[in-house]
Amino acid sequence: MFQLSSQDMVEKNNFLRKQLTDENEKYYGDMMVYIRLSNINDRAGEELLLELLDHLITAQENGQTAQEIFGDDPESYCREIIDGLPKRNKATIIQYFWIIGLGIVSWGLIANGAFDLLGYIWPILKSKMSIINTGLNFLTGYIVVFGILYLMKKEVYKSKVWFLLAIILWGAAIFVPLFISIKLAAYDIKISIPFWLSFILGIAGILTSNRLIKKDFN
Repeated sequence: MFQLSSQDMVEKNNFLRKQLTDENEKYYGDMMVYIRLSNINDRAGEELLLELLDHLITAQENGQTAQEIFGDDPESYCREIIDGLPKRNKATIIQYFWIIGLGIVSWGLIANGAFDLLGYIWPILKSKMSIINTGLNFLTGYIVVFGILYLMKKEVYKSKVWFLLAIILWGAAIFVPLFISIKLAAYDIKISIPFWLSFILGIAGILTSNRLIKKDFN
């Protein structure tokens, strides 16, 4: 029997969701964000979302709203229905860390290549790659990505204070590494990478991470 891939289910979800009213789309959209950001198997999550969407579309045709179908406490409803779903295994979690890390390094290389190239026009922009800054940016990138994902899930059904925490997180991601790099400047090691090599390595890394994402989502 033919089975849809996770990516196919996402595309089908996007298509079917267009049938919802604005009110139902908002209610279902919040559920979708909450479920996708939960620690459950991706395929099981997408199957659940399609099942909920089919149920909601049928109910909508009968004049019912999402709130009437799923209740006044969607967060509790979501927690209850995902409680029995399989969790992401360790291999999947490790792969997510690898993909995100590869993306951070790749974009860092592209940024380094861009500054190096512009340095031929504006010499003040031309500089060597700092080992300390690269390490700090790598660590900060992880903290920011997973922090934002966590805050996005919390913000769905909580107060907007989580949005303020996200702003603080972004600010810390900028100024804390800057402060540390200044303090450790005397111990820093800098290397020179030609701009063309930075671009090649960066683009290769992004293409690889995109391929891993598509492979993981099929």
